[in-house]
Amino acid sequence: GFLLNIHSDEIVRRLRHNTNNKEEANVYKIPPAIGLHKWLCSPNYSSEAFEWFGFWMATGFASSGALAYLIWTLANLVPQAWSNWKWSKEHWGDAYPSDRYVFIPFIW
Repeated sequence: GFLLNIHSDEIVRRLRHNTNNKEEANVYKIPPAIGLHKWLCSPNYSSEAFEWFGFWMATGFASSGALAYLIWTLANLVPQAWSNWKWSKEHWGDAYPSDRYVFIPFIW
């Protein structure tokens, strides 16, 4: 989850740094279909949730604190992922890949 999160963030970061024009650096661009961006609108959010699920799993599913952290992470990131997906569809229209999911590849 951690490596997926870093990789997804790096793809988005490069979209802004591959320009010499400051105005162009502030323009949103569609991330290329690399890594989890092939299937998800905001893969860094899903990866973060996967990280905390892994932490809860590492406790043997016994830590109520780890479970609570996972739940609060999901409560924060799922609405953000939904909002990003919806905005992307509205902003770019048909130019945005129709096969990108909100939070879970091939499901939602």
